[in-house]
Amino acid sequence: PGASPTEPPPKPAAPDRPEPTALMESPSDEDREVFKGEEEVVRDMTALLEKPFSQQKKALKAIRAKWHPDKNPDSASVATRVFQFIQEHEAWLAHHGLA
Repeated sequence: PGASPTEPPPKPAAPDRPEPTALMESPSDEDREVFKGEEEVVRDMTALLEKPFSQQKKALKAIRAKWHPDKNPDSASVATRVFQFIQEHEAWLAHHGLA
C-alpha cells in the first residue's frame, strides 16, 4: 500500500568534448605540430557525429590510421602524441556509440 514509483537513475553526464591540449609558453616545433594535429582530430571527431551512422566507424578508423605512429615513421613522436590524444577521448567516442 502506498508504494511510491521509483524514478529512473540519472543519466551519466556526457564526457567533455575533445579540445586540443593548450600550448605551453615557448612551445617547441613538435608541440606546435601536435597542437595542429589535435585541432584536426577534434574537427574530424566532431564531424563524425554529422555523418550517417553507417559511415561513422569507418571514418573513425581512418582518423586512427592516419595518426598511427607506424604510419608516420618520419614524424613518429608527433603521431604518437596525437594518437594518444585520440585514445584519451575513448569515453567521448563511446558516449556517442563510436568506441
